[in-house]
Amino acid sequence: MFNDPQGKLSGNLYSTREEAISDLRAYITYYNSYMLQTTLGYVTPIKFEKCA
Repeated sequence: MFNDPQGKLSGNLYSTREEAISDLRAYITYYNSYMLQTTLGYVTPIKFEKCA
């Protein structure tokens, strides 16, 4: 469905909804902080927002 380069989300089974939400939030933080986006000129979403 979406790019998960570290494999943090694929295949995990969670015993609680809170565990799943916690992992998803951690992934979103990682994605927005470290993943370079070609459509944003090879910068992270956070850097793009700061420069806008």
